[in-house]
Amino acid sequence: MEYRAAWTTGMEFSDRRREISFQDKHSDVRYVAYNPNNRTVTKFRVDGDLIKDNESKCDYLMAAERKNPAEHPDFYFVELKGHDEKTAIRQLERSVELLICRRQVDFHSVYCRLVMSRCPNINSSNRVKLDRKMRAMRGNFLQKSRQMEETI
Repeated sequence: MEYRAAWTTGMEFSDRRREISFQDKHSDVRYVAYNPNNRTVTKFRVDGDLIKDNESKCDYLMAAERKNPAEHPDFYFVELKGHDEKTAIRQLERSVELLICRRQVDFHSVYCRLVMSRCPNINSSNRVKLDRKMRAMRGNFLQKSRQMEETI
């Protein structure tokens, strides 16, 4: 299924801006994606918009179109968190399951990004499991303290 048909709420913007920023309102935790290839990027608010229940879900989802219109987009799930890694990983896992897997949304790659105020250096089983799932979806899971920047 095409993602625009699957997700009808929560869109913050859809354009070709060069920098996409995600900021936690309550801390200095931040994720920034740079878009030098002028890809069309759509930013969605997940918590309370795409997923409206009281269960775990991540903060944001970003869809980055590929240059070739015949190719499916890349999806970036973004969680901005204080320090509870276990909860954050559960939020990312559940969001991927509900929005990509259950709705059978077509994708090129799926990525999970976790930015926390403090990052423990522990390879928990949940973290390893999420990383394996992302690799199976041609993506990866990255975690960083305070601020993460990457080129998409």
